[in-house]
Amino acid sequence: MAAANERLYVSPLGVRSETMKGPENRARSAAIIRLTLKPGAVYRLDVARRTYRVKQQPKDPEIVLEQFSVKRLGRARIGRYDCEHVILDGDGGNIVEEWVTSEVKGLDHLTPASSPVTRAHVTGFPVKVILRGTNGLVLTWEVTGVERRAVPGDLFDLSGYVEKRDDDE
Repeated sequence: MAAANERLYVSPLGVRSETMKGPENRARSAAIIRLTLKPGAVYRLDVARRTYRVKQQPKDPEIVLEQFSVKRLGRARIGRYDCEHVILDGDGGNIVEEWVTSEVKGLDHLTPASSPVTRAHVTGFPVKVILRGTNGLVLTWEVTGVERRAVPGDLFDLSGYVEKRDDDE
């Protein structure tokens, strides 16, 4: 099983997610940026090659997403966080298990209002998520730390990167 660490940076400029792999998870191999001033644009960066691809996400996707029912399982403790434990059972067979805390402030906007968890009036930030796909894939994501600090603006600066298009090799 391949392990990786992810860092999430939230700033007025946008949101950046970095995935670290390799020895001791120190090599930044990929990053995803969503800029506040460019809603709907998702930038996928190859940090080592200093390149990126950009995709536009439609405001109203025409694809029908899987519908989930939410089952509340009660309170649980994940690390230092008091959480509400919920299971989202998809009509397509996918299952998402989440532990959501209201103790991490200022990140509620990352969960869309259309989310099944939000519609079930479960609010806060997920500190642990287990995704179980119909294809047998199981993905676990868990917060190991949260800190409030200034995020450097250069994390959102693409000027040192070259855009690659789909027809590029």
